[in-house]
Amino acid sequence: MVQVRKIGVRPYPEENESYAGYLLRLAKLNGFEGLKDFFGTIGVKPTMVKSVGRWSSDQLFDCFTKLSPYMNRSPETLFSGFAKYFSMPWVYREKRIIQDLRLNHPRICPECIAEGRSFDWRWGMAHMSHCPHHYCQLVESCPGCEKPLDWKRELITGCSCGYKHQTSKPENHTEVSELEQKAWQSDLPTDELDSICEMIVKLSRPYDSFHQSCNAVSQEHGYSELVHRSYLMLENTGMQEEWIGSVEMVRDGLSDLGNKAVRLPVDGLSRIARNDSHASTYAPMPEYTLFVKPSRRNNTVIKSDEDIRYQVRASDLASVMGIPSAEIQHLIDGKVIKPVNSTNVLRDQLFDLRALLRLRTGPLNISDHVSVSPDSKALTKHLTSYGRLLADVIKNKIDGAFFEGYSFAEIRISPADLSNWLTKELNTACQEPVPAYKAKAVIGCSDQRLHVLVSEGAFYWARCSGSMESVDGDSFLRYIKYSSGY
Repeated sequence: MVQVRKIGVRPYPEENESYAGYLLRLAKLNGFEGLKDFFGTIGVKPTMVKSVGRWSSDQLFDCFTKLSPYMNRSPETLFSGFAKYFSMPWVYREKRIIQDLRLNHPRICPECIAEGRSFDWRWGMAHMSHCPHHYCQLVESCPGCEKPLDWKRELITGCSCGYKHQTSKPENHTEVSELEQKAWQSDLPTDELDSICEMIVKLSRPYDSFHQSCNAVSQEHGYSELVHRSYLMLENTGMQEEWIGSVEMVRDGLSDLGNKAVRLPVDGLSRIARNDSHASTYAPMPEYTLFVKPSRRNNTVIKSDEDIRYQVRASDLASVMGIPSAEIQHLIDGKVIKPVNSTNVLRDQLFDLRALLRLRTGPLNISDHVSVSPDSKALTKHLTSYGRLLADVIKNKIDGAFFEGYSFAEIRISPADLSNWLTKELNTACQEPVPAYKAKAVIGCSDQRLHVLVSEGAFYWARCSGSMESVDGDSFLRYIKYSSGY
């Protein structure tokens, strides 16, 4: 039987100590270079250090099972000191913009480390920015050389650049918001925690048109300062005014598209913030990249970081245009707009909001005209959509104009041109089987009435229409042409 050599120094966990901090302290006290070196000795894969901050309870228990012979303590005893950290339901929430609040990388309070304190588990939470003991802003990189911190032995003493926690006095004492002090006690309602996370993500890219959710936060210099400003932004009306004014200045090039296009970055601010007001002031704000997913950056046509600011999803593009989201697909099919990424799934496609500035129409030089909007019943009655009409007007296939310069929600067109276009659309649509739900909308009848009309021979069911019940296009077209109102 192989004899396992006990490690010499075997401390117990301290109050509020994180398990990653405890393992690093154990490694340093016994002469190891860091967690990777320590893991290799006790039989844990060294690569596990990359995710140590976000281990599952099973992974930690497995680590303690391997560590148990070296400590002469049972895995259950070792795990019991950290079990409570896996019973906090708020740590992970799938519907939150930051789903997992645990950080993989270390953050420290230099003053705690200088005093020989253990690593507080709250340092590893993405919504924390200060140490609960010293009200000192946490650091994620060396204050001397700005090198990202790593789970190595030197983390406890300083950095290879020569910086020492014991001899260097940090200068990052800042006022801690009452909301964060409440968060230290794990006493935040779900909606408040969700608001904090949303503010962190929004403020990381203060001029972007939309923000994606993420599973966890990656390491970036200045993250603690970002979190600190997020707490202040939630409660400080003056900071909110500066942000709004800054957005309006930076995105002024979109002003022709309307206020909604300009203010997309601060859309929802009044919902998550305690106060919201408006002032046209300008204050430059830092931008981070940690919440921009690699798939978004790598799969889009980006010439500069500024291009990311104007990317929008189909839903936001439709909102700015004042049209239903479903109409965006017709504009894509009509080659009026195109996504900047390669996916064919509409909900995943991204668009450059600035492209709308190229879609302006000329004036309509007629006095007699009608207005068409997305909810115009004539479109439904002719088996077409507003998006198709909009695409043809923009491409000059039909003479029409927007109500105002970039008001895409209303098209002015001559009655004769509209009638000809609708007839053509109806004829085209009826070259294929017509889904039953569309046929009912055209006729304005119930499902029962539709079946009666088919049984009476008014028109026929389509052959081989797949799983969707459809009527034959030719016979349906003949019926509606000779029915009342056509």
